[in-house]
Amino acid sequence: RHAVSGACLDINAACVRSLHSRLRNNASDGSNHFLVAGLSTGGCHQTVYRRRLVGHCICACADRRQTFQEKNTTVTQNDSPLSLLRRLSNGLYVVGVAHGIKRGGVTAAWITQVSFDPLLVALSVNPGHASFPLLTGAGAFAISILGQGQLELARHFGTQTGRSIDKFATQRWQPAAGGAPVLSAAIGYLDCRIVACHPAGDHELMLAEVVGGAILTEDVLPMIYAETGNLDGSAALYPPRF
Repeated sequence: RHAVSGACLDINAACVRSLHSRLRNNASDGSNHFLVAGLSTGGCHQTVYRRRLVGHCICACADRRQTFQEKNTTVTQNDSPLSLLRRLSNGLYVVGVAHGIKRGGVTAAWITQVSFDPLLVALSVNPGHASFPLLTGAGAFAISILGQGQLELARHFGTQTGRSIDKFATQRWQPAAGGAPVLSAAIGYLDCRIVACHPAGDHELMLAEVVGGAILTEDVLPMIYAETGNLDGSAALYPPRF
């Protein structure tokens, strides 16, 4: 609700634009008003947010006890590279690949869409991984999208090497049109064809065109990387400071 001279106006998603206009006006005249609303995609919910106008600076917070000053902000959270980068919103996937008589799979989080036309995704992969020569040899891979509750699948493909075992041997899978293995238990998959490869520090960045795919399970949300904790042991790879 928006408090102006003691009067309260209940808001909903339809009047957000109007309230933003009022906030801009308030900021221009240096007044000190509050906007309290429970907002999220698609409407209003119970979470309470506050915006406070201090001079010409609008600050947002979800905790009434939190105070940000325009000229004197103190950072109290752990701001190490590990703590910050682990907060990026990454999904969790199993990248399947087949080349000749060999097949491999690896749990991956560093996958993102990078283009609409053509449909392109980027995969960051360690060139020392057992699946890397299969990827470069095949020129294609499939992304099995993991759902919530599939931590053991992530562990299976992410904590053992494919040099000595076939990770798919104990799993139900099916080949995508391009031949790469897709987990039957995945909530969906993308069939990808590699179009470019670029060095990216200690990883290799593969750009791939999405040429097919399907949703396999409708009612399960995707798993996110944060749910795995330090399953992949990557915490030790981050520098201690920027």
